[in-house]
Amino acid sequence: AEIEGLLASDAPARRDLEAMLRDLARAARLQRKHRGTPRPPAIRTMTKPTTLLLCTFAGALLLAACGSTPDRRTLYLPAPERAGEVPAPMVRVALPRHVEHRSLRVRDTDQRLRTLPDESWAESPAEGFERLLAEQLAARATLPVASRVEVRLSRFEREADGVFRAIGHWRLRDGGTTLRSGGIDFERRVDTVDGAALVEAMSAAVAAAADTIIAATATE
Repeated sequence: AEIEGLLASDAPARRDLEAMLRDLARAARLQRKHRGTPRPPAIRTMTKPTTLLLCTFAGALLLAACGSTPDRRTLYLPAPERAGEVPAPMVRVALPRHVEHRSLRVRDTDQRLRTLPDESWAESPAEGFERLLAEQLAARATLPVASRVEVRLSRFEREADGVFRAIGHWRLRDGGTTLRSGGIDFERRVDTVDGAALVEAMSAAVAAAADTIIAATATE
């Protein structure tokens, strides 16, 4: 019904469809003529199969007229400006399950998660955090050889009050031994709800976590 309504309001599209149907009918008549079959009586009413065919062509024309659906913007946490002179350390990051998603999500005032429809992550948020934190530490820290950094966040999102928060803990481990540990507590106001603002806030949160780890491990 929706397609028929659109056709009724779009005379050029309807004329194109009618021309296509006439071409199909002409091809069918030629095929029957070559087969020697009698010509059926003229169709004066639109049958259900013809209606279905019309709707199929209508959908195709509407897609062509409106253009393809715009591609989703794929976002990526940028690397630090200065590259590290030592190999990047092993970093493992655990985020809340509802945050660990390729879609960009923000929390509305009713505490419901809302997905931003036109943007997505090129990698999972945890993978982006791990990569960027490892690059930050390689560029600015000197950590024990074969050590690894473990980060576990209970919050890592823009919340209903418009503040992006990254809250959790980190540990520097060597085998089964914890060498250093500490907390992560980052907040930044994000008034614009879009991918660029979230990328900026998340990148700043990772940089703040790197600063905390570097300050605590400076004597190692």
